[in-house]
Amino acid sequence: MRLNTGIRLPLLLLLGGLVASLAAPACSGCGERQPMEFIPENSAIVVQIPSIARLATQSNALIKRFDDGMLTRALIDRGRQRLADELGMDLTKPETVKKRGVDPNGEAVIAFAAQEGVITFAVRTTDDAAFDKFLRESLKKLARGAVTFGDSTADGVKVTLAMKQGTKQARAAWWIDKKVAVICAGKTADLGKELAQRIKSKRSIKDNPAFANVLAKLGAAELSMYLDGKGIAQASDAKLDRMKKLGASEVWLKRKRENNQKLANYLRGAGLGLIVDKERITLRGFYAPPAATAKIVAKLFAGAGSATDLAKFIGGDALVAGKTAFNLPRFFAELRHVIDARAKQRMERGFQFLEQQHGITLDSIEAMLGHRYAGALYAPKIDLERLRGGTGQIIEMLPFVGMAQVRDETAAKKLLLKAERALVLAQHKINSERRGDLTIYTYERGGRGLLSWTVSKGVAVISTPARLTETLKLIDDAGDNVLSHLQSKRAKRAFAAKDGSAINVNVQAVTKALKQSDLPMELRLMLTRAFSALETMRDLTVSFAADESGVVGEFAILLK
Repeated sequence: MRLNTGIRLPLLLLLGGLVASLAAPACSGCGERQPMEFIPENSAIVVQIPSIARLATQSNALIKRFDDGMLTRALIDRGRQRLADELGMDLTKPETVKKRGVDPNGEAVIAFAAQEGVITFAVRTTDDAAFDKFLRESLKKLARGAVTFGDSTADGVKVTLAMKQGTKQARAAWWIDKKVAVICAGKTADLGKELAQRIKSKRSIKDNPAFANVLAKLGAAELSMYLDGKGIAQASDAKLDRMKKLGASEVWLKRKRENNQKLANYLRGAGLGLIVDKERITLRGFYAPPAATAKIVAKLFAGAGSATDLAKFIGGDALVAGKTAFNLPRFFAELRHVIDARAKQRMERGFQFLEQQHGITLDSIEAMLGHRYAGALYAPKIDLERLRGGTGQIIEMLPFVGMAQVRDETAAKKLLLKAERALVLAQHKINSERRGDLTIYTYERGGRGLLSWTVSKGVAVISTPARLTETLKLIDDAGDNVLSHLQSKRAKRAFAAKDGSAINVNVQAVTKALKQSDLPMELRLMLTRAFSALETMRDLTVSFAADESGVVGEFAILLK
C-alpha cells in the first residue's frame, strides 16, 4: 500500500510526534463522535491510541529510567529535534501543541483502507481553525510550496483538498468539525468523495466483529494495532488489478490472488497492544485463525486429566522457569494431514520402528501423559576451556530439569524400562539404582553421570543428576520452590493457570550469575553495557494461551 511520499510523510510525522511527546491539557468535546467512528469498517490495518497524553506521559517516564548517560540523552534529543525541524514546531512543549489545536487527551487513529493506497488519520481537536492552519503550513513546508488548496462538496459534506501545484487531482483531503479532524491521503480518482463517504457513513471499524473481538482480547493498551486478513487481501487485489493493466502474467496474477484468498481465510483478525507504565513494558498479541483451526490449536495446547502443579517442583534458585500444556501425539496426528507424502512416509517408518523394536506407540504415550510439562535452568558453572569438551561438558555446566505430568505411573515406569533397554542396545552406558520405591536411571560418559531420569508421584523427571535429587525433594513437599520467587503478578498468574504456557526469566539472578562466572576480562568488559541494561530489569515473562477463539500471547518486562 504505497502512498505519495509528499502526503504520507507529514501525516506519519504528525502521528509520531504526537505519540512521542504531548502533555495533557483537558479534553474538550468528548461527547461528540470519536475519531474511531470515521475509520472504514473494512480497514486492513488500524493503529489506535486511546489517549495520546497517557502514552506520551508513560513513555517519557519510561525513557527517563533508561537515561543512563550522555549517549541516551543525545539520541532522544536528536529524535525530538528532527521532528521539530520537519514539522516546524517543538511538540515537546505543551503550549506549542495547544496552539496547533490538537487535543492530547483525545483519541488518535491511523488506518489503511482495504482500497489499495488510501490512508485515513483521525484525531480530536481543541481548536478546529488552528489545526486547519497547522495542516496547511505543514504541507506547504514539506512540498516546498508546490501545493495548492481548494474546497470540494460531495454528498453534502464540504472538505478541503490539497493538490500538487499544476494539477487538479487531490492527494490529501481533510474535514474538521465539532472537535474532530479526519484526513485522507492517497491516489484515488476523487479523494474528496472518498472522505465524504467516511463522514456520512453510519458504520465504522467499530461495527466490525473481528475488530471488536481483537480489541477485547488485547485489553487496555496505550497503543494497539489491528490486522484484518480480508482487508489486506482486498488491498493486494487492487494492486494486482493495476498490474494486470500493465501486462502482468495471468498465471502469476492468479497465484497471487489465490494466496490473498488464503490470507483472508487464515487471518480472521490479529492485533498487538503496547502497555507502558513506569514499572513495566508489555507487548500483548492476539490471533484469530479460522474456527476449525482454532479448535485444533485449542486441543493441542490443553492438558489431559486433573492438573498437576508442576511449577511447585521447580527450585526457588531457578534462573529460567517454564511451563506448558501441549498434546504431542495429537500434534503428530494433525501433522500427517499437512506434510507431503515423502515426509509422511519417513514419519510413519519412525513410528513403526518404535512400535516394532520397543513396543512404544503414540496411543500409549497419549494415554500415559497428562500433556503438561515444566522445566528450569539453574546457575551455570561457566568454564570456557571446558566448552571444547563437547556436549557432555556443556550439559555439566548447565544444570537443568524437565518434568512431565503422568496419568498412568505404571505405564510410565514400563516406558522408562524400554527406553533403558533401547539405549543399552545402542551401546550407551546406563546405570540404574533403587531409591526406596523409585528406580533412577543415569546416562554416564567418561565415568561421570550426565543425565538422570525417573518417575515419582505422577511426575516424570529428567535432569542433571544433582538437580534430580533436589527436584525429588520438592516433589516430596520439602524445599523452596520458584512460585514464591516470581516477582511480577503476570508471572504468578501465568504459572498458577491450569494450562497455558509461560516462561519467566529472573533477570536479577541471571545478571548476578553472569557477574560471578569465571569470564575472561576482555569478555567481561564487552558485557559491561549489557550488564547495565540488565540491571534495570527485575524479570521477563513470556506467556500464551489458546482457546477456541484464538491465541493470546504476552511479553512483559518488569523494571526495578
